[in-house]
Amino acid sequence: MRRVVALFLPTFPTDQIRRRNGGAPARELPMVTAVQQSNRRILTSVDDAARKLKLACGMTVAHAQTLVPDLIVRVIIFLLVGAWHGAAWTFV
Repeated sequence: MRRVVALFLPTFPTDQIRRRNGGAPARELPMVTAVQQSNRRILTSVDDAARKLKLACGMTVAHAQTLVPDLIVRVIIFLLVGAWHGAAWTFV
């Protein structure tokens, strides 16, 4: 019998950015991650501070920055890795 575990980590990307930068920017500042889709950027991860300001995944970056002018946006670039076609990502 196969066992399956499903994890829901909605703030993992923003937490990872903060860990890599030694805690910067501060948790009080709203931070989101986004991906480029055609000619627009879409929010893919929203931290707790941004969620309190009514930002949500799927929203465009332009709309989010209209609502929160001092929003910190990190763009994620997906890369295909090796012959196994696993996805890796990096922050810009």
